[in-house]
Amino acid sequence: MKLIHHIQSDNFSNVFLYGAFMFANIDYVGIADYLIKAILGAAVWYGCKYIQEHYSAKLRQRTEQQAKEQERKAAENNTESKS
Repeated sequence: MKLIHHIQSDNFSNVFLYGAFMFANIDYVGIADYLIKAILGAAVWYGCKYIQEHYSAKLRQRTEQQAKEQERKAAENNTESKS
């Protein structure tokens, strides 16, 4: 009597085996080094962006104040010249 066993095979086992081989060959020190550099680079970029937005808001506020001051002086000069 012959026993036949059907083994069900799917692509997941092949993908799992390929993934296991790939992860075994990863340079974890290199990835950690890159991760640290990326985090520091992002921190510097966000810091520069924050400083730029801060000074841009201050400059905009100063410009608006100067424009209001000029309008006020122009209005005073107009009222004096009409008198």
